[in-house]
Amino acid sequence: MALLAFSCGATPGTVDDVIFVQTMEKIFSTTDLAIDLIAPLRRLYFEAATMAVSEVRNRYDRTEDTLPKKLPLPERETRRRDQQVRLVGVSIEGTLEPAHSLVDAMHQIREEDQVKYIDPATCISREQEVKGLKKEAFVQADSTGHLRQVSRDKLPPADLSTEFRLRTALQRRSLAGDQLGLMDYLFSEKYHTYLFNLLTQSVPDSHHMVTVQQLLSADKHIWAKMAELCREGVTASSGDKPMEEALSKALADPITVSILAPLPKGTSKERSFDRSDFRQAPYKPNGGKGRGDGKNNRFGKGSSKSGKGRNGKGKGSDFVPPELKGGFSKTSKGQRICFGYNLGNCTYARAGGICNKGQHVCAKCFSTEHHFQSCPDKS
Repeated sequence: MALLAFSCGATPGTVDDVIFVQTMEKIFSTTDLAIDLIAPLRRLYFEAATMAVSEVRNRYDRTEDTLPKKLPLPERETRRRDQQVRLVGVSIEGTLEPAHSLVDAMHQIREEDQVKYIDPATCISREQEVKGLKKEAFVQADSTGHLRQVSRDKLPPADLSTEFRLRTALQRRSLAGDQLGLMDYLFSEKYHTYLFNLLTQSVPDSHHMVTVQQLLSADKHIWAKMAELCREGVTASSGDKPMEEALSKALADPITVSILAPLPKGTSKERSFDRSDFRQAPYKPNGGKGRGDGKNNRFGKGSSKSGKGRNGKGKGSDFVPPELKGGFSKTSKGQRICFGYNLGNCTYARAGGICNKGQHVCAKCFSTEHHFQSCPDKS
């Protein structure tokens, strides 16, 4: 239509259309164009010129609030039929047929000539679109500053509750991108297959398997990287499609690799501590009046409320097992010390960590390198 609109310099609707008739005679390779053919050609030329002018105007008047342009229905159906002929063995119907909204989103990428992330949650099927389509009305200002009421489609999100349904949503995105010529279906499906193969890949016992959330995070980062690499546009100029080249480079990006890497396992019971948290002035007995004078002792003022000495039996006493005689039950901050670790039989956390019984530090010198049994200061 654009080629027809600019095929000659005649203005549609003018009385003199000699230039137009001469151009049509060249196209049909004749010098005597039939009268019954001139009228429909005039109409076709008028529609082509009107569409070309409207296209240019819409492209330059577009704002962030402008609704996405929809693909014309005849072109939409033609693209779907051509795709079905090319992709032998892929039945583009039912849950696999991409919704019109998804195809329009790909069409918007092509029209604006820039990559925008298409979330899998928006990749619904045509069947779901028909059943759940609702209209949402709102008011916005037009280019002249006047308010007008417009409506847009309010669609339900795609069902991503299982890995299979997520995979189907991504397949619909591949089909929509293939219809608009942005990426070949087989190329984008090779990318999606690579992501889902990571879910079943064996990993060391010390690491977790790759999760679906990692795939979604990586997919979002890859599309952001594709937008960065496709600054010059997404339309193929020499046979190579820019989005396909950008996707290959985005997969090799170090951040993408780190997002898709298996995560190491960790226990919620373990936590490392700095040894300086437990070291203060050395313990000084004060003649059996508790663990200190309340000012410069390890446990601070009032740590032994009974005042009956180190192992007093009154309220607030700090009991220590006989095997740990000479050691402490708490740190200077009042945090418990694990007796099992100091006895050498607690395996719930490593040295310097913490378990539900207390911190794994030496009950004598508060070192994180050894326990009470091997402490050189206990003698």
